[in-house]
Amino acid sequence: MNKTYEHSEAFCHMKYRSSDGSITISVWNSRDNYTPFGFTVKGVEFFHVDWNEDRQEPDYKPQPGDLIFVDTTEELIKHYLEEYIDKYWDSNDDGNFEFTLSELFDSKEAAYKNFLKSSLGSPHLLEVE
Repeated sequence: MNKTYEHSEAFCHMKYRSSDGSITISVWNSRDNYTPFGFTVKGVEFFHVDWNEDRQEPDYKPQPGDLIFVDTTEELIKHYLEEYIDKYWDSNDDGNFEFTLSELFDSKEAAYKNFLKSSLGSPHLLEVE
């Protein structure tokens, strides 16, 4: 392949393995952008392994059931952000934060805009339907 991309993982099939080594999955990066070293799905941590086996395939057509990274859009995370902000606006029940979101932001709308801005374009893992 003669094309040069900004990111070495652009359009690559990459292998991720669960932290206990029992599950190995393939994820295709559908874009010329970075990918995470690891992520958690349904409570299982996965980490990028065997980097030397990454295969670049920019013309790949994802099939149902394939896992792919896409750019995060507002449509993809709107519901999640709204639930997250509602959960932590006045509560710190699970102790994940030193402050509630209401102490950090003037309004839920301001919190939403802040989280959205920092998320757009980041990798989002999808299963192709």
